[in-house]
Amino acid sequence: MSNILKKAFMINLPVMVAFIFLGIAYGMLMESNGYGPIWSFFISLLTFAGAAQFAMVAFLSLQVHPLSVFFIVLVLNARHLFYGISMLKSYQSMGKTKIYLFLGLCDETFGLVNTVTISNDKNKKKTYLYITILNHFYWVLGSTLGGLLGGLLTFEIKGLEFILTALFVSVFVSQFKKAQRKTPAYIGLIVSIISLVIFKENFIIPAMLMIIGLLLIDQKRLIKGKI
Repeated sequence: MSNILKKAFMINLPVMVAFIFLGIAYGMLMESNGYGPIWSFFISLLTFAGAAQFAMVAFLSLQVHPLSVFFIVLVLNARHLFYGISMLKSYQSMGKTKIYLFLGLCDETFGLVNTVTISNDKNKKKTYLYITILNHFYWVLGSTLGGLLGGLLTFEIKGLEFILTALFVSVFVSQFKKAQRKTPAYIGLIVSIISLVIFKENFIIPAMLMIIGLLLIDQKRLIKGKI
């Protein structure tokens, strides 16, 4: 195992634990609704979108129209558009792997690639790729295991989704400690709380739009030397 792969593996340990356990919960939920491990494997491999996949269990059971599913998933994962835009510069020199890097850009991968410190461009390319592949692998592995175990084990899986929330908090705290300027973190935190109070469960898109707008203003002020 190369040093870069080892580094990516160590960075990914919290995600590995979260994704495998959450993936198992998803796979078991799929199996309990009549969709075995093959379904879990291919949906996780091709979709790789946790929240959307959990919602998809209900869509499959209720036989929701594919067009409706498309728009619902688009809203659920709208934040990934902003992730992609913010990573355009970082992924610009990644060659053919750039397509996969964008496809595999989930919340956790986005957090990790923005936290890790990399010495040079060559190592950066490999590190970003390994982080993305490992996260994808853990999710597919957990989902498939859940599908296989679903018919054998019977226990309450409600509440396991909190693993993902705990992981988000862990990544945020790690980034906050390493950041030289705390302003972007404060903007994201305060705007998210305000949006949650005002827009309730529909807070994500308004929050992302406001955060991006305020970060652009903050960046312009920083360039001009006002901060």
